[in-house]
Amino acid sequence: MELVAALLTLTVALNAFFVFLACLKSKAAGRVLSMQRKWAGALIYMVQSKDKVKAKNLPCSSKTDLDDPNLKKKTVVFVRHGESVWNEVFNRGKGPGFLFRLLLSFFRELYQISFGDSLMIDSPLSSVGETQGKDLFQFMQQEKLRTVMYNLNKAEEIFHKIKSGDRDCKLIASNLRRSMATAALGFSARIRKTKEKIQIVPYLQEITRNVDAVSTAGKGEVQANLGGSLSDIDTEALFDPRINTGSKPVSLTGSRRIELFARWLFNQREGVIVAAGHSLYFKSFLTAYLPKSFEHVCKKKKMRNSAVVTFDVVQDSTGSVMILPDTLTTLYLRYCK
Repeated sequence: MELVAALLTLTVALNAFFVFLACLKSKAAGRVLSMQRKWAGALIYMVQSKDKVKAKNLPCSSKTDLDDPNLKKKTVVFVRHGESVWNEVFNRGKGPGFLFRLLLSFFRELYQISFGDSLMIDSPLSSVGETQGKDLFQFMQQEKLRTVMYNLNKAEEIFHKIKSGDRDCKLIASNLRRSMATAALGFSARIRKTKEKIQIVPYLQEITRNVDAVSTAGKGEVQANLGGSLSDIDTEALFDPRINTGSKPVSLTGSRRIELFARWLFNQREGVIVAAGHSLYFKSFLTAYLPKSFEHVCKKKKMRNSAVVTFDVVQDSTGSVMILPDTLTTLYLRYCK
């Protein structure tokens, strides 16, 4: 309720500002009115959305036939995005500092809106989030893994495939700026080497009704501005948005997007898929496809910002999917406390 009240207060204040600028009939007013429409759409989505994951709607991995002679296998690497501006405002506790952060975010949002941008809708990385992306880059430069406690040989094989520019490895990201920016920062050395583009996969869009998870890119488009220090990056040269369907419609639930992503995985030529995305989505995906009898912290806790987790996932002839639990390995950082 506190979050809803805060957003409603912010919305009323923003609309008053919009009306004032509209009266000026300036270019800035045009940009602001465009953002007003985006804010209206994001708030309508927030009210109408049922973007949740219920256990009964999740796929059942226990039916997967591991002895199927036509069993397909992919290696997946999940990379959670760095801290976003939304996280900075709302996820650092509700103590005395919250009101200050909320008020500051209001004025920062007014400033960004005058340029036709937003810090709340499709929330970009915060300054801390950018640092976390750069820390991921530094992690990817090391010669040997020093933090992996099990499956070390498998982990190093995957790590070096990513680092070396192996063409059997594919970089993808959700259609939200914070995951796109994290991938661009963390894997910039590989991208410079291979000249590849990061593919935008809309099925990875975060599971929430909040406005920070509403993408500002339309069908077949990529955001022109990733925000912060990445504002000047040529996003069209860096990302491939051909299969981007735009922001999730109200009718497309998180459970369905998880199934669509699993189906998409097994239609890819590459054996290793490195996916930059979101904490609740990743937690839900792991819960859906790991055996129900398998207990692991990943089913209860979210990955930390910029954390990296890898696993093998298989699909039998019927299309049933399962994550092989003994392949689940943390490469970088761990899970939230």
